[in-house]
Amino acid sequence: MTFLAPGFLWGAIAVALGIVALHFIVTRLPRASVLPTARFVPDSPASATARNARPSDILLMLLRVLLVLAAGAALAKPVMQPSRRANGRIILMDASRSVASVAEATDSVRTLYRDGDVVVVFDSTTRPLGPSARDSLGVVHRANVAGNLSAAFIAALREGNSLRGRVDSLELAIVSPLLAEERDAATDSIRRLWPGRARIVRIAAKTDSSSAGNGDIALRSDATDPVGVAVSLVANRRRPSARIVRNAALDAQDSAWMASGNNVVVLWPSIEKPRLAAPRSSADQSGGLVASELRLVATFDRLWR
Repeated sequence: MTFLAPGFLWGAIAVALGIVALHFIVTRLPRASVLPTARFVPDSPASATARNARPSDILLMLLRVLLVLAAGAALAKPVMQPSRRANGRIILMDASRSVASVAEATDSVRTLYRDGDVVVVFDSTTRPLGPSARDSLGVVHRANVAGNLSAAFIAALREGNSLRGRVDSLELAIVSPLLAEERDAATDSIRRLWPGRARIVRIAAKTDSSSAGNGDIALRSDATDPVGVAVSLVANRRRPSARIVRNAALDAQDSAWMASGNNVVVLWPSIEKPRLAAPRSSADQSGGLVASELRLVATFDRLWR
């Protein structure tokens, strides 16, 4: 039990001690004795104050003490069990394809975790682990999708609102390699909405063997080709190791470039007939393309099969 205003309780204890002390001080009539000059004594009652070894009116004394202590305890605002903790923590655990080892992320979360904290696992989506977070960490697996830090921050804000009534201060811990692919245009704005402190625990990032080289994608097409927009979004200005040919057939330079190293040429004609293709009986259109996490919304005529 704790008291929110313990000064009242200490004051009540002091008053109770005073009550007990007063009960040891009694007023009684003095012992009668014969005086030869009694005629000179005024005609009024005589009394004397003395200290008694045993207090008088014990039941009355106990009643007064109990009343004073009860009033002091009530004013001191007793609390049987504190409903708030001093500090709370929300832990964001990255389980996307950016993470090299989920076991490393799990160990970092276990080091940070305390009873009552909230753990949110995120990849492209988020999922809180609930009250038994420490036990649930063993079944977390890496997802083969890109992480979404914006969604993770939104989940942290939502969990923080539910936790704020039980703690005095909140801390955000992010266990992630924090790769660029996990950020978007809204990530910084959403991060600034977090009202408390934030801690970053960086873990090792996974190395993609398919992109371990120093290559990039080159495109040979016209300016109106929607594929050019998609390629420009993923271009990183390194030496091309893949080439997409859209507006013409392959030539000798393509063959020589492909043979010069570990290079790939993709023939994807926009109008001309591809090799080994036959005309469709009825042409149709596609409204877009999906490749892994990339989305390209554009009109593509499907003339061949």
